[in-house]
Amino acid sequence: MAVQRESASPGASATVLLVDDHAIVREGLSLLMAQRFPGVALLHAESLAQALGCLQQAPDVSLVLLDLALPDSKGLGGLQRLRQAAPQLRIVVLSADDTPATVRDVLQAGAAGFICKTANGSALETALREVLPGGALPPPAGVAQDDSLAHGLSPRQVQVLRLLVEGAPNKRICQELKLAEPTVKTHLADIFRKLGVNNRTQAALAARRLGLAPPSA
Repeated sequence: MAVQRESASPGASATVLLVDDHAIVREGLSLLMAQRFPGVALLHAESLAQALGCLQQAPDVSLVLLDLALPDSKGLGGLQRLRQAAPQLRIVVLSADDTPATVRDVLQAGAAGFICKTANGSALETALREVLPGGALPPPAGVAQDDSLAHGLSPRQVQVLRLLVEGAPNKRICQELKLAEPTVKTHLADIFRKLGVNNRTQAALAARRLGLAPPSA
């Protein structure tokens, strides 16, 4: 697949991959990005297979805007495949299905946020201004904001973080949560990024400060 790259000003500040099989969505978002985010280069993919190929051709992609319903992937499958292919990649889900269960599922699966396709241009622009620099979106109204969601962490990442606070090495975290070691490493990288820290000690301190672990832990 040839990468479809929208024009951007020289020295683009970020490269975003939009994965959606509807041309009208791609064209509408392209117009918004060109008008409001001239420093962002926007790539297009119409399927999961194209998206995976695009990531190989364009390693500078820092954010993926992902539709949940693709011709070759439905539901969380596409999100999970992309995270496996590029564990450090930030993914924001675009979907017309904004039921609380769907939003919780995508956040628990490691998405950096959820944007409803029915959002107006102003709301979409506000969301993009939050996520493009590296931020995580708060859950939409109606989705319970427990500790994990309120701080951009999935419930599984909170479990990993709490074991980290206890001093558990990766091997013990794998055993306790029945996870593969690469999955634990991916969760830790996401946790460090979302908390704005660089190592396990800083993550433990941040967890106590945010109330995600007992102060005496």
